[in-house]
Amino acid sequence: MSNVVDNVIEVEHLVKVYHDGDDPVDILKDVSFTVASGETVAILGSSGSGKSTLLHAVGGLDTINGGAIRVAGQSLAGMNDKALGQLRNRSLGFVYQFHHLLPEFSALDNVAMPLWIRREDKDESRERAMAMLKAVGLAHRSTHLPSQLSGGERQRVAIARAIVTRPTCILADEPTGNLDRKTADGVFDLFLNLARSEGTAIVIVTHDESLAARCDRTLRLDAGQIREG
Repeated sequence: MSNVVDNVIEVEHLVKVYHDGDDPVDILKDVSFTVASGETVAILGSSGSGKSTLLHAVGGLDTINGGAIRVAGQSLAGMNDKALGQLRNRSLGFVYQFHHLLPEFSALDNVAMPLWIRREDKDESRERAMAMLKAVGLAHRSTHLPSQLSGGERQRVAIARAIVTRPTCILADEPTGNLDRKTADGVFDLFLNLARSEGTAIVIVTHDESLAARCDRTLRLDAGQIREG
């Protein structure tokens, strides 16, 4: 029997409410969508539309007020912090606008870190990390600290780190938002190609229509609700 999950992300009737003093503010209203294995989905929306909130909820980084979220077939409902951490480490990769690399570690060790957290063999982890750095064109920068890398190089290291565990899905929040257009286009091409070669689904939050157009599917978040196209 196959263990493949057709939909790696399932969001059903998601509701998120913040409170401004005593006044409730509806951020997400009855949001539903799925992401298939290996699919790339862009979520477009203006600043403040709730895109990042939605991504954080899907990643188990933010609580919800209603609805259901399943990642790789597992419901996030009722999971404690330890279980959520294990699910994120096993099934999800994260790429943010800011790279969040550990400044005291080399590029190689930053990429290997998620494997070490899994307590995998250190030498094998470094070997896998080096293969990922080679894939993003940075094998020659493996010993450099983040402070010694350009913005585009740091983001490529962050992408390698997200993909090194072969996650089911990568959640990306404006992953090229800090880069100039030429660098952003190159990094995004690399990101899509590498994820596709690994069979990894991507959910990318962006306000950039041109980047979104290169994904398999586009969702738009407006006034707390989502629609196709």
